[in-house]
Amino acid sequence: MFNSLVSLVKYLTALLEVVLTLRLVLKLLAASSYAAVVRGLYSLTDWLIYPFRGIFQNTYFSGNGFLEWSAVAAMIGYGLAAFVLVKLLSLLFRE
Repeated sequence: MFNSLVSLVKYLTALLEVVLTLRLVLKLLAASSYAAVVRGLYSLTDWLIYPFRGIFQNTYFSGNGFLEWSAVAAMIGYGLAAFVLVKLLSLLFRE
């Protein structure tokens, strides 16, 4: 059971990281939010980065692209949370 839970946590964390990385790249490249795929990805990930908004200000580049630091903070935060969860699971299900 322990291995299944750890695998689930790792899989979900990897999925979160991929989706947030896509958001970060699209924001850097100033992808048009009029495109359905981009708009869908932004709305899918908005709730994931909401707790991290306002920690850092975005860094804007020439053109319309910008580095969304809240997405970077979310990636780090969720990665750390997954690490802690795996460690807690290993303590709870120690054989």
